[in-house]
Amino acid sequence: MPAFNNIMSRLTKQGLSVDLNIRDNEASADFKKVITETWKANFQLVPPDMHRQNKAERMIRHFKNHFLSILAGVNAAFPSYLWDLLLPQAELTINLLRQATANPKISAWEYFNGPFDFNKTPLAPMGCRVLIHAKPSTRRSWDYRAKQGFYVGPALDHYRCYELVKSDTKQKVISDTVQFRHAYLQIPAVSAEDKILNGLQVMARSMQNAPPPTSASQIVAIDALRALFEKWRLLAPPALLQINTTPQSARPAPMPHRFVPSTPLASGNRSNNPFHVLEENDSEQDAPSAPIWLPPPLPSSVPRTPTPASHTSHFQQATPTQLTFEDTPTPPRSPRLHFQGCLHFQGCLHPSPTAHGLAQHPHRSAPL
Repeated sequence: MPAFNNIMSRLTKQGLSVDLNIRDNEASADFKKVITETWKANFQLVPPDMHRQNKAERMIRHFKNHFLSILAGVNAAFPSYLWDLLLPQAELTINLLRQATANPKISAWEYFNGPFDFNKTPLAPMGCRVLIHAKPSTRRSWDYRAKQGFYVGPALDHYRCYELVKSDTKQKVISDTVQFRHAYLQIPAVSAEDKILNGLQVMARSMQNAPPPTSASQIVAIDALRALFEKWRLLAPPALLQINTTPQSARPAPMPHRFVPSTPLASGNRSNNPFHVLEENDSEQDAPSAPIWLPPPLPSSVPRTPTPASHTSHFQQATPTQLTFEDTPTPPRSPRLHFQGCLHFQGCLHPSPTAHGLAQHPHRSAPL
C-alpha cells in the first residue's frame, strides 16, 4: 500500500484524479478500504487468470523490456546493486516514447509534467563511465582535478547538471562539468577537415558580399590569399608531360624523326638515301630524353613516297617511278652532317644551301 499511496499522491499533486482502479483478482480488505475511503475511488477486479485485461500488466511488461535494455548497456564496472538509481531516467525515457491516453498528440511525460526541454536537461547513456570535475573548494592542492565515476541520470531541479556516482566512495553527487567516456560510443567532435571547410565557406561568403578593394592593404591581402590557394593547388599530383606534336600548319605533315643534339651522327649509322627519313615508321612513339627540334611542316606539294604523279613545286621534280635506291646518286659522306640542303624533303636530288628557306635561318645550319 505505500507504493500505491505514493502514486496517488503524485497524481493528485499534478491535478489529476482517479475514478476507477482496476486490480488483480486478489485484493485485501484493507486495500479496498484505502481505495474507497482514502482516495474516494472505485475499484474493479479482473477475471481469474486473465491478466491481459488489466492494462497495467502490459505496461509492466513494457517497462521490464525497457529497463533490461538499459542494464545491458551500462559499463562493465558499474555496481549492479546501484540499479535503483537508474529508475528516474528509465521512467523519463519510456514516458517520452509513449503517447498520452487522454491526448495522443503529445507524450505521456508532457501530459503529466509538461514539455521536456532537452537543452535545459541534457540526457546521456545511463551507467556510462565519466570524469567528474573536482571544484577548487572541494580538493586539496595536489589532488587530481577530476574523479572517476558513473552517470546515473539528469538533475531535474538543476540547469544542465548531472547526477553521478563516484567510483571510490559510491557517493551520489551533482556536477555540471563532466567528460563522458563511453565504452564503444564516440562523442561527436569537430575534425580538422570540418574546420577547414567552415573557414572556406565563411571566406567565400565574405568575398561575395565584400566591396571592391580600395586600398593597397586589401590588394596585398587578396594576393596573399590567391598565393595560398595556388600552393594548395600545387599539392595535387603533377600532370604527365605532354609533348605537342600538332603541326603549326593545318596541312598534314609526317611525324619528325627523333633528333638528340647532344650526340653527333656517325656516317655509318644511316644510308645515303635522301628518303631515309621519310621511310621511318610513323608509329614510333619513344619517350624523348632530351628536347626535340621540330622542323617546319612539309609543303602540300611534296609527297611522302615516290609516286608516278607529277608535282609542281619550287623544288626540283623527282625522278619517275622507275627510280630505285640503286639509281639514287650517292653524295659524298662527311664526318659532320649539316642542315645544308633538303635533308627531310622528298624529291630534292640536288642539295642547295637555300632550300626550303634555310638561308634565311642561319642558326639551322649549325652542326649537330
